[in-house]
Amino acid sequence: MSGLLKLQVCRATLTRDVYIIETMDPFFVASISPHKSYTSSVKDNQGKYPIWNEDCEFQVAKGDNNLIIAVYTGEKEVK
Repeated sequence: MSGLLKLQVCRATLTRDVYIIETMDPFFVASISPHKSYTSSVKDNQGKYPIWNEDCEFQVAKGDNNLIIAVYTGEKEVK
């Protein structure tokens, strides 16, 4: 079975700021498998409260069971 997964990521509220002096420039990576991913635009100086309002689509097939969305700033993952 296959289909189309449409995803809209609106915003995030991050629990911590990984930088002490400067403001974070967060972006997210959404992935459904190692070969199917989407990287958002970087939101400059939005810190712990980024707003993306970005849409992405994935062709999913049997076995694509996990959607993972991770937020990064630079090379650091933010939780």
